[in-house]
Amino acid sequence: MLERSLQETEQTFTLWKTSVHDYKHSIVNLTALARQGDMQGILEYLARENELLGQQLFFYKTGNETVDTILNIKKKTAQDRGIPFLIHAQIPPDCGIMSADFASLLGNLLDNAIEASALEADPYIEVRIKPVKDYLILNISNRCTKTNDTRRTQKPQGYLHGIGLSSVRQTVSRYDGEFTTERDGEVFEALVMLPLGSK
Repeated sequence: MLERSLQETEQTFTLWKTSVHDYKHSIVNLTALARQGDMQGILEYLARENELLGQQLFFYKTGNETVDTILNIKKKTAQDRGIPFLIHAQIPPDCGIMSADFASLLGNLLDNAIEASALEADPYIEVRIKPVKDYLILNISNRCTKTNDTRRTQKPQGYLHGIGLSSVRQTVSRYDGEFTTERDGEVFEALVMLPLGSK
């Protein structure tokens, strides 16, 4: 899991470096057009860049740097596989949840969702994180149309199957929280409830 996370982080960093490089070229091109007084050329160039911007990776900000990193890396991984990835998240500043535990919870649950979604004809993953009363709610849902619910792993190392969910349960237990999974029609949902302010 650590090796995979490092690879995904490296991919995200490479994407960032490429974006900075492309941004420098954009400034050079716009400067040249401005010196030529080519206002129409500037407007056309900006229109193209604006269209490309809408297609590029959107860096989501939740208020927690660890969660931001995990969500954006997993979003990039999902999108590279053609899986739409929706995020609605808000993290209170002093939620009391350790960064390593956030990484374990989200990393494992999102890896499972991506693995399952890769088998779907019309996949999606939706992540919702928000405080509700005295709890932080993490809700991850994905399309699941397979009638065979044996949940066989696609991992090349079959002996690792189930370790991710076991890790999630252990983490949630340490916070005296709750973890449930449910399949409702064509939607599979993982729900984590953690008391806010836990230490």
